[in-house]
Amino acid sequence: MSCVGTRLQIEFRDSENNDGVESEVGPLNISAAKIEQITFVFNKPDGTAAASKTYTDGEVKLAEPVEGSGLAAGEDGIAYYDAEEGFIDQPRTWKLQGFVELAGGAKHSAKVITFEVEDVLAR
Repeated sequence: MSCVGTRLQIEFRDSENNDGVESEVGPLNISAAKIEQITFVFNKPDGTAAASKTYTDGEVKLAEPVEGSGLAAGEDGIAYYDAEEGFIDQPRTWKLQGFVELAGGAKHSAKVITFEVEDVLAR
């Protein structure tokens, strides 16, 4: 099974707390100047945890925003991981969650997303 180069994007959302009620207010600005590190945590279909992938300030991969949006990379809250050889090694449903630590120590997490990996057809 080869998923090399498959891009997995995660979106970080900003929130505020008003009288104990948490509400989303839009994308979290994770532009390069604001990031200490981002960690992508994967759970395999069999329930085991795959290795986490952690990137520090200069290594973080930020998605380019929609053309014409006026945003710089990261201001839309989207970071990504490109799958490496042998990392995605099981078919079926995977789970992914992202964690970001911003300069100054604030920590945020993204919602868990799922993605499907199919078996490769025999030739």
